[in-house]
Amino acid sequence: MSSPNRVVLLTPDAQDDLEAIRLYTRQEWGEQQEAIYQAALLQAFATLGENPALGRPRRDLASDLHAYLVRQHVVYYRTAQDAVIVIRILHGRTDVRRVLDNLP
Repeated sequence: MSSPNRVVLLTPDAQDDLEAIRLYTRQEWGEQQEAIYQAALLQAFATLGENPALGRPRRDLASDLHAYLVRQHVVYYRTAQDAVIVIRILHGRTDVRRVLDNLP
């Protein structure tokens, strides 16, 4: 018997990241590409809710942090008993150590 899907929650920072990605993609590549990219991110969230172990552990950043690549971005998340908590959604070129420096 498989375990039930976990709810996926986005922190306020992750919500801001998602909106910034949406706006940037629309501005640079148009509405159609914006919709495609947003669909890829939303599908990634659903996939992580179904199988939170897919992400790569990032113990170098925090003991319970995972990273999951979605096109040009990386979804950084933690798992809880019944949830996947998306901490940030950062471009692959981002200095992650600087941005995530204050994680507990």
